[in-house]
Amino acid sequence: MNLAVLALAAATASFSIVARDPSTGDLGVAVASHAAAAGAAVPWMRSGSGAVVVQAWTDPQMGERGLDLLQSGAGARDVIARLLEGDPGAERRQIAVMDARGSCTTHTGRDTLAHAGAIESAALCVQGNFLAGPAVLEAMVTAFRAAERAGAPLRERLLSALEAGAAAGGDRPGLRSAALRVASADPDRRRDRAADLRVDDADDPVRALRALSERVSGRLGHRALWQPAGEDVRELQALLRRAGVYAGEATGVFDDATVAAVQAFRRSQGLPAGEHDDRLGLVDADLLARLRAIPEKKR
Repeated sequence: MNLAVLALAAATASFSIVARDPSTGDLGVAVASHAAAAGAAVPWMRSGSGAVVVQAWTDPQMGERGLDLLQSGAGARDVIARLLEGDPGAERRQIAVMDARGSCTTHTGRDTLAHAGAIESAALCVQGNFLAGPAVLEAMVTAFRAAERAGAPLRERLLSALEAGAAAGGDRPGLRSAALRVASADPDRRRDRAADLRVDDADDPVRALRALSERVSGRLGHRALWQPAGEDVRELQALLRRAGVYAGEATGVFDDATVAAVQAFRRSQGLPAGEHDDRLGLVDADLLARLRAIPEKKR
């Protein structure tokens, strides 16, 4: 199936989020839809340029053109105006454009299926059509901001927003696909697809996207550990057990016993343990370096 066909398949019933992480400059887009493969037609990103979301009546050429305009230096508002100029499907289309600086503008055509709308905020836009109601978009913003305040990485913020939107009713026809993409602004690893995850034609695509994200999450060593389960946690538990602060099995679940062990080891090393800023169980590069420096006991 080519992109043109996929575009028609993703014509209606989608909600999405586009956001920028002010601390890193990374851009991210996440979408959930009644269409079977919305990830192939809705989100468009280019590192160093910006992001474009085209839904309600998608057009892959519009996504690529929007990125070209952003790369040429056009601002988000100007890009949308130029994309809609002479567009016969403008009133059936829903578009969000974010430039590399985090400025975001949306368009919701008059003929998109109700409830349709968007919320524009600082370095954040959410939009959707054929929704259960306005609470869907409101829940997405609330969840994203909560994860942001907690210091979660951009991918986690986007996933939290999708989950909140689905829990608030999502699209009226139900969801069949979900996707998440992040473009890195780091000049040492700049690429359009720092994260590129898709779930197509699934019964619970948002939940499946979460599971996929956890399976392919990066190795331990990030500023904080946000994945609640998986091989990374098993590795952490094995290291904590070797350090003598964790007596349980390597279950792969970041539970209270694991958090307590992290806290105990941090205190033993004179590292901040987070009691005063609610960052309990922080796993960062310093912690891991110290854990890995502990020699294994000879049997």
